[in-house]
Amino acid sequence: MHIVIAVITATAGLFWALTALRNSGFQFSSLNPFLALRRWRWSQDYGAKPLYKLDRPMDVAGVLLVAAAKADGLMSAEQKRALLSLFAQHFEISASEASQLFASSLHLLRDELSVVEQVPRILERSADRFEPNQVTELLAMMRKIAIMDGSINAEQQQLLDATERYFASRNAPQQKWR
Repeated sequence: MHIVIAVITATAGLFWALTALRNSGFQFSSLNPFLALRRWRWSQDYGAKPLYKLDRPMDVAGVLLVAAAKADGLMSAEQKRALLSLFAQHFEISASEASQLFASSLHLLRDELSVVEQVPRILERSADRFEPNQVTELLAMMRKIAIMDGSINAEQQQLLDATERYFASRNAPQQKWR
């Protein structure tokens, strides 16, 4: 008889604990590993900043060029005109598309204090699509924009170096085990 009473008490305690967990906000569906994996993938795809999800080289180049112009503080009207001209000339797009690229790049960088540390994350998705001549052209355009207000300041130089290092590390020959 004492065994039956213990089983009934344990069952009642289990139901009480499950009800208390449910009332406190715990969801039993969170224990489903397939649902957890699906939620993790969704957070990776849609929870990241849009700045880190750029996959077209032209968009990434636009962001890096605007970041180089903004690195010395406020962007001058001369730098803005030069950026629009570079976008239209080098990317072979119309003036309205160049202004859209400029506006979207400016919008993506609105919350970023320093882009230097974020260069690998920004380039991560699009680096494979850059041709070697595009990398050279991008670095030349970044230098041209950085020099417009006089000399290149420390943050602009760090941005140039970080971009150059990233592409150099991607193109470095892989050493084999010996």
